[in-house]
Amino acid sequence: MLQQTEGPTAFTLPFGFRPRSYEREVFAAYERGIKRFVLCWHRRSGKDRTCLALTTVAMADRPGLYLHVYPTMELARKAMWIAQDAAKGQPFLEAFPPAWIVGEPNKTEMLIRVKALPGQAGGSVWKLAGADDPDSLRGLNPIGVVLSEYSEHDKRVWEEVVSPILNENNGWVIFNFTPKGKNHAHKIYETARAHPDRWFCSLKTVEDTRRDAPGESGAPVVSLDKIQQERDEGIAEEIIQQESYCSFDGYLLGTIHGDWIRVARRDGRICRVPREVSFPVGVALDIGRTDGTAIIFYQTLARELRIIDYLAFRANKIGDSSAAHYAIKRIQEKPYLVTRAILPNDAQIKGYSAAQSTVDIFREHIPDTVLLEKMPVQQGLDMVRAMASKMVIDDVACGREQEDKMPSFLDSVGNYRRLWNEAKGDFSGDPVHDQFSHGSDALRYGAMEGFTPLDFPGQNLGPAYTESNYQPFMQRRPAMQPVGSRW
Repeated sequence: MLQQTEGPTAFTLPFGFRPRSYEREVFAAYERGIKRFVLCWHRRSGKDRTCLALTTVAMADRPGLYLHVYPTMELARKAMWIAQDAAKGQPFLEAFPPAWIVGEPNKTEMLIRVKALPGQAGGSVWKLAGADDPDSLRGLNPIGVVLSEYSEHDKRVWEEVVSPILNENNGWVIFNFTPKGKNHAHKIYETARAHPDRWFCSLKTVEDTRRDAPGESGAPVVSLDKIQQERDEGIAEEIIQQESYCSFDGYLLGTIHGDWIRVARRDGRICRVPREVSFPVGVALDIGRTDGTAIIFYQTLARELRIIDYLAFRANKIGDSSAAHYAIKRIQEKPYLVTRAILPNDAQIKGYSAAQSTVDIFREHIPDTVLLEKMPVQQGLDMVRAMASKMVIDDVACGREQEDKMPSFLDSVGNYRRLWNEAKGDFSGDPVHDQFSHGSDALRYGAMEGFTPLDFPGQNLGPAYTESNYQPFMQRRPAMQPVGSRW
């Protein structure tokens, strides 16, 4: 594990770092030639400290560019460039021996150059970066990458930018994170578990980590007394399980729908939901002309709102068609009797030189197309929450990844979030517009319309409901059986 340099300014790598037992496992995997690492470790376990120490050893082994990527550039600056190791009170950047650094660290680009070691043709470069601008990483050729707090990353950084580079140059990557629900980080974790011959996978809870490096006390990194103190102070148990016990069943702090999604899972309302073939289907859409389109397929039966299917695709699928025409085409490919479409208020706007608006196009194919009135985003989110208790969501159709690696409906809704507001000290403001917002917006539009009972073509009344073979909602709540033909 240790890299000893030569010459008058000799130093040992990792510099000033004495690994604990759980950290030594990572170095041992590196020495075995592993190129893919997953560190799913509890909060305050020293993930970045370990990754940086391993990076310095790799830089001595193979000169090149090494990236340490955080979810945002601002977080990279705060969490690594100007931060200190909480355990020792030392700046993280002291992992680089002063005698090894060339010139002064570049504060603007958050970059450090190091000298070539004996036998090397050139030195290495270590740089901090942010996943909030994936395209800024294109054109670089890193041979070692740490994706820090990967559960909060834009997954395109790995899938579209970093992965092809490392596959070509035989580089390595470390995904480090604490769980934030069953999102793309969970999928990477499951991949690593399934391929122990090619991946190193480590999950460490507060009960698995101790301060047992030479000279340390051997005490837990985070004591169980501290965990109990958090409980006593009112910290939600699901947050404790997520942050301290690496539970993927928790929800991300700042998420908008995470709590009711968790309740729906607990109550068994995220499950296989068969479609009632004799009943009509409705669609709620978020149509993106330049980014992504999301379509929710739903049925209303008695007091139950069933989300039976989901479709999402990017604008590059559209070709010469308008976004509306392409969405209609994809809806018609489904084996459903679609009798209602719900569109946001901006669907009435005609594009440049367009003869028809989106709502005009939809009404040619689905006469009962609802154009929503403008409404504050928060009001729409409140309407989703009000309807959450009667939603039943198909876990297969709504849990599968969509085209062009767009997230599933469940991932979209579960990871829809607000950013942390430093000034107010809370999660506030409008939701983040990212890959998770399309499906969440489609759900909000449906809730704004009310997901009212669907009509058969040519009828003004809702269908005369018959008892379904699958009624989990009403099996739990028999008093809510439908009366007549309406809710």
